[in-house]
Amino acid sequence: MPHTGSFYYQVLLWAALLYGAGVVFKFGSVFLYEALMPWFSDEKPKPRAAQRTPMPPAKWLLWTGLGVYLLLSGLVAIPPQVALATHAQLLHLPDIASQAAPGRGLAHTWVSAWSLHPITYNIVVFMFQAVLGVFLLTEHDTLLGRITLVLTIAWGLFVAVFPQGLGLLFSGRDSLLAGAPGSGFLTALLAWLLFMPSPHWRAGRVQHTASRIGAVVLGLGALWQLTFFAPHRLAQQYPRQPALVQPHFLWSTITSLRTASLQDAIWMNILWVLVFIATAFAMWQHRRTILVWVASILWLLVWWIGQDFGLTAQFGLALNTAPLWAVWLWSLHANSDRSAKNRHI
Repeated sequence: MPHTGSFYYQVLLWAALLYGAGVVFKFGSVFLYEALMPWFSDEKPKPRAAQRTPMPPAKWLLWTGLGVYLLLSGLVAIPPQVALATHAQLLHLPDIASQAAPGRGLAHTWVSAWSLHPITYNIVVFMFQAVLGVFLLTEHDTLLGRITLVLTIAWGLFVAVFPQGLGLLFSGRDSLLAGAPGSGFLTALLAWLLFMPSPHWRAGRVQHTASRIGAVVLGLGALWQLTFFAPHRLAQQYPRQPALVQPHFLWSTITSLRTASLQDAIWMNILWVLVFIATAFAMWQHRRTILVWVASILWLLVWWIGQDFGLTAQFGLALNTAPLWAVWLWSLHANSDRSAKNRHI
């Protein structure tokens, strides 16, 4: 273990140096261009912000939120115990074992590859997600930003298909409470929405379509939650063990809810169905501020007692789905009054 930890931090140090060199090159080249261009041309270079039309607030919020999510997911993957815990748990993960053939086969393919060297692969995941996050935060509606969106879509689909076994759609934990259809699918979907042209965002057309898509997914999730009335099936929605150290009161709350679901599954499940119906209604009526706030509080509740703040996630995109739903909802609400007016012009 000491040798493994030493190797991990050596590789992490080199990764940090390479990453820092890339960031310095990116921003340093822009600085040098703007500083040295007057020496070679009479025309002063325009600041990059002046060369682009301002991004609509709704699109900017979604773009920034997705970048922060990817960056934080990468940072969460840094501790070596994440890789080691992932390696130890994957081979015995009940969710994988309980899946039907398609999801189980894809997940086991990832397990076999990850088992070759989990420490190295964990650093690669951290580096890749961190780079995607930084570029999304710094490159809005540029060529590099669009390339980053393509890579984000590809990464989200990869995570959804292999590590997450098609979003665990074939297992007992395929409820929205547990994270299905998975953070990979949601990341790819939100990155795809960002490809929509800015004029469509200003006119509110993207918000309108995205709100309908989100409401339909949440509505179907509410219907699917109705199938979890069996106590043991409902108990599968709650994480079984934390992957990272956390305060006792957090984990004790989840443990208590899992016990309660075994004792009184009907009312517990009805409560979760109502949560998903309420968030679906808020997604559909995203222009109402009070509904957006209520839905955000509900998603915080889901993130806490349903997803353990992402601390039990074992793959890339470790923060789970609740933050993505919240960012999606607030991006729909941003500038909604102006969007509504534009649709009537």
